[in-house]
Amino acid sequence: MKRILAWAGILAAVAAFLALIVLAVTGAPANILMALVFVVMIVPVLIYGFLIFVKLKKDDRDKDME
Repeated sequence: MKRILAWAGILAAVAAFLALIVLAVTGAPANILMALVFVVMIVPVLIYGFLIFVKLKKDDRDKDME
């Protein structure tokens, strides 16, 4: 699960970064560029938070089994 999420996060960040570069060179509006900058920063943070949440839930489930 962690590996799949890590790859998904890497692919999403790379795709957003490449789109950001292409749109910046072609002269896209500032709104779109700022949205892509936001995505490049937020996607890894959200995936990291999700992984922490899953780890905490897994630990709680293990404690309930005892």
